[in-house]
Amino acid sequence: MNRFFLVCLCVLLSTPALADTPKFKAEDIIEPINATVACITPEDLLAAFKMASSGEQTRLQAYFDSKRCVLTGPGERLKVLTSENSPIIEAVPISVKSAAQGFYIAEGAYKKSAAKKK
Repeated sequence: MNRFFLVCLCVLLSTPALADTPKFKAEDIIEPINATVACITPEDLLAAFKMASSGEQTRLQAYFDSKRCVLTGPGERLKVLTSENSPIIEAVPISVKSAAQGFYIAEGAYKKSAAKKK
């Protein structure tokens, strides 16, 4: 679990406070660079990063136990719903065909996914 906290801290520190233009646009397929967190609200995402950076392991674990946040890792492909609140973007797994709401992720922890060969 300590490695996770280090990853969260690195993502938080590498995410620009104010982005000029979003790194991704709607419908882009992206994947995590390293293990990172995704949450059901932007507020939960920010709170999770804050707890991780201050070492509040027990409180952070409650977010995972209640499914307010989940871990994502390399190889998990996501589709961007919107990036209008960059550097926090909303995405869903690529298997989802229709969604009114996704989960929120830190833009700096993701990269565009390479196209899958058929």
